[in-house]
Amino acid sequence: RGTEQEKKDLNAAIRNAFKEMDDNIRTNKPARAKPCCTFITRIVQDQPPSFIFTLNQDLFFERYYSWEKATVFPGLPDHIHLYKQSDPEDSSTFRLRLPTGDQLASRKDEVFRKGFAEIAYVKLHGSQGWLSHDESDAMVMGTQKAALIANEPLLRWYFWLFEQVINRPDTRLVVVGYGFRDEHINLCIVNAMKNGLKLYVISPQLPQDFKNQFIMHEGFNYQVPQGDELWKGLVQYWPVDLTHFCQPSGEPNHRGRALFRSLGLT
Repeated sequence: RGTEQEKKDLNAAIRNAFKEMDDNIRTNKPARAKPCCTFITRIVQDQPPSFIFTLNQDLFFERYYSWEKATVFPGLPDHIHLYKQSDPEDSSTFRLRLPTGDQLASRKDEVFRKGFAEIAYVKLHGSQGWLSHDESDAMVMGTQKAALIANEPLLRWYFWLFEQVINRPDTRLVVVGYGFRDEHINLCIVNAMKNGLKLYVISPQLPQDFKNQFIMHEGFNYQVPQGDELWKGLVQYWPVDLTHFCQPSGEPNHRGRALFRSLGLT
């Protein structure tokens, strides 16, 4: 709701906030940024393509991923090319118009084709620099996320991809940095658990603090959506950040190798 001018002002404020965040990421160059990105690609080593689903809308991955594995943004063959062509000192120069439903139709079957990619990187809530068909920012925010997703062909397909992938047999979902605040995502995970999905979480929260978000009890007024079901389906929780598992090169250390064994990976 709101006037057209208010909507424009809000979009401008959001764009500016993401630009400032990206400028901070770019100039400060977090020492463990690239190792963490590299380590994440080590986790996804199932049958190709492996899927990385993210709710983040920044350009952190694009800036720090080494691209040593063939990585594709499904439905967006120009994403990486256009990003690399943009000004590395100014993230606001990156712009990509999302495909219409007709344009997307011919690309959907590629994602499960042998040789498509080693990694499929899927931004479920859109991205900084993505423009919808009406030239608005294609980022999903606020309390009406499901409706916003439904109105954008690419994001609607991305959510379908998420459902398809986590419902595949013998699937393990490793969650890093997600606070379980989005009901549409949580419900999708809970439904997949009924088909055998195994949930693992890496988060620096103390175990009891993490648990308190999921189990409603006296003294806590907030519970994550589908919290009880998610908690019951949780296989393992690591109360650390991602750097705990990797060397400065991004290769797993002894704790990372133990993590891989827990996940049934080599």
